[in-house]
Amino acid sequence: MELNINANNVDVNKQLRAHIERKFGGLIRHLPAISSVQVELSSQPTRSQDDRMTVQVTLNVGGSLLRAEQRAANAIEAVNLVAGVLDRRIERYKSRTYRSERARQVVPLGAQQAEDDSRVPAYDGSEVLSAGNLVRVKRFQMNP
Repeated sequence: MELNINANNVDVNKQLRAHIERKFGGLIRHLPAISSVQVELSSQPTRSQDDRMTVQVTLNVGGSLLRAEQRAANAIEAVNLVAGVLDRRIERYKSRTYRSERARQVVPLGAQQAEDDSRVPAYDGSEVLSAGNLVRVKRFQMNP
């Protein structure tokens, strides 16, 4: 997993870099298909002191992109907030991905019926119509 940190109007010190690596380095345990993590830190002058730092994180997961953006008063708080958002997005992504993989593994109904028909011995009372279509007569034993 490749971790890139870009900063605009922000000085990234060793403590902040270590915090980012600790927070996003563990994402590989949750989702092993992550190929790269792009972290963008920016400081913007706003009226509110609580929204000065913006952290945007982009995960490249097998061709799919998972993005999250959060604002906070300082960089460490913004990184913590965006890590929480990414955890929820990863859980949602995993549930969708695994659900669709299971759907692909399930045999389609037509194939199941063909397989069931192949197990049942053929009925000898079949007849061929004049158009060449084969008609099978089904008989079921039922108790009244």
